[in-house]
Amino acid sequence: MKNKFTFYEVVVISSQKNVHKKINGKEGVIMGMAKNEDGEWGYAVDVGDDGWDINEKYLKSTGKILKREDFYDEADRVTVIVDKNSKGEIK
Repeated sequence: MKNKFTFYEVVVISSQKNVHKKINGKEGVIMGMAKNEDGEWGYAVDVGDDGWDINEKYLKSTGKILKREDFYDEADRVTVIVDKNSKGEIK
């Protein structure tokens, strides 16, 4: 199963679960994603100053996707070169 959302996508939390009660109806941003052993996608979602792990079925897209630069300073970015033996070296 393909993931429904992408990095930095703005989503709305739409969960009836008590664990998400505090953020139900609020917007958040996808900052990470992973698929579990059952093939379900879960997302690391930043909502304000808090990070939440939320199953895909509890999220709705707003249609907005932000840029990586909105969250990370490109000056702090590190580039790594990997050779044919899979050894990495900082450029």
